[in-house]
Amino acid sequence: QQQQQQQRRPDPTRAMPAASSGGDSRRAQASVPMRSPQGPTQQSRALHNNNNNVSRAPPKDGYETSIRKQLNAIYEHRPYFTYFVSFVQIAVMIISVAVYSLAPISFGTSTSSKSVTAPDGSSTTVAYIQQGNFWIGVSPNSLVLLAAKFTPCMRKDDRVQSTILDPQLATQKQMGCCMELSPTGGNCFSTTPDKCTSQFKQFLPGLPCGGPQCCSDFSPSANTSASWPSCTRVDPSDPAQKKSCTCTMLARPCCLGLVGKCELQTESYCKFKEGIWHEDKTLCSEVDCLGSTCGLIPFAKQKTPDQWYRVYLALFLHAGFIHLFFVLLFQYSVTIDIEKLAGCVRMSCIFFLSGIGGYVVSATLTPYQVSSGATPACYGVLACLLVELFQSWQLLHSPCFELFKLLLLLAFAFALGLLPYIDNWGNIGGFVFGVLSALVFLPYITFGRWDAARKRILLVVGIIGVIILMILWNVLLYTNSFNNCEWCNSFDCVNVVADFCKDNSQDELYRVV
Repeated sequence: QQQQQQQRRPDPTRAMPAASSGGDSRRAQASVPMRSPQGPTQQSRALHNNNNNVSRAPPKDGYETSIRKQLNAIYEHRPYFTYFVSFVQIAVMIISVAVYSLAPISFGTSTSSKSVTAPDGSSTTVAYIQQGNFWIGVSPNSLVLLAAKFTPCMRKDDRVQSTILDPQLATQKQMGCCMELSPTGGNCFSTTPDKCTSQFKQFLPGLPCGGPQCCSDFSPSANTSASWPSCTRVDPSDPAQKKSCTCTMLARPCCLGLVGKCELQTESYCKFKEGIWHEDKTLCSEVDCLGSTCGLIPFAKQKTPDQWYRVYLALFLHAGFIHLFFVLLFQYSVTIDIEKLAGCVRMSCIFFLSGIGGYVVSATLTPYQVSSGATPACYGVLACLLVELFQSWQLLHSPCFELFKLLLLLAFAFALGLLPYIDNWGNIGGFVFGVLSALVFLPYITFGRWDAARKRILLVVGIIGVIILMILWNVLLYTNSFNNCEWCNSFDCVNVVADFCKDNSQDELYRVV
């Protein structure tokens, strides 16, 4: 009779999904109602055979019966979260290429030249070195505008301030107005005395073209105006000052690069170099170049970056179609099986904690590198496989072989992290946060009272670990603790060709300076 009851009882493993494509772990989930089981997989059949071997022996102390009850509670969930994330990632990729177009497809840089208008009105030929993108995607500048991880857009950066912004302000204090010798005013531009060309021999020191001297409340003794640049314009009585207010200014502030570099250039020059030209401004001190190049939501306080949400949005943005292909391949071969086991709510918690935690680590250790994509979250999912493997070690026929396959997959993923726009620090951070998140959110099978107590302790450790690490790395990020870490970049990229890492935004500040 017991054998007949065993035959009539439904196979408890038919609803269990595979935790990975290789079949390396098993879990039980009893708290979520059943949702359309999809049938047995290779892993569930292996577990079923193992379970049958256990059931042939009569129960001794209830150990096998307890495992059987947990297996009976296994249900398969619909992978709604994986579908949603993949749809958004594909949509963002298509929209980004449609709006900003593809960058040159190369492993290095491409140089182009063009004749543009100089600040003095003459024609000059300039060269522009454009970065390539071998992932087949948009340029680094466009990635930052689309919310890639770039730390200078997330918090005020001491190194950017001292290397880029402070020297610009010091140069501006030495500027004057270089004017064309013309009775009608002619062209003019603000510059330092050494750059006032022979054609423009009249130089007004200490006062830029269209500067405070053109305001009604100008104080000659202090050479300033309290209301400039938003002041009431008048023509000064001094002929030189009057000419500096009526001449034609061709050079306006132009924001170049990604770290707030500003030059007074013409519109044709600025557009050719993919800069942002401010035609309504006079000097670089009037514009916020970081705010212009970072895009997205304007800073709450001018010249004070606060786009902390990039660590979240970067998970949906990828460097190119090839990058997106690898991520989708992983999500539909591994992530989807973990979600079938754990459910969409638990999977979303693991995904976002791993991804956000990984990008916080990346933003701290490699602040001047442009990176994007869901790879830190994918590392978190790989960590789930590792936790699942050790939590269900007793149920596997060859756990050592499954561990070996998982380590090979981790090594391959680490090798991809040595390429530009994929951050190994972010991947390692995502893996650590993934281990802790898996201890908290993944369901598990217990093998006796001691094992149940051990796994409950690990759950508490996971909760405390996630909170402590998230606080710690955010403190390190916002205190500029690793701005000068030179060896951090070497761990993140390998020069497969000359200047490969530098030419692919691995250190944007170094490239500009």
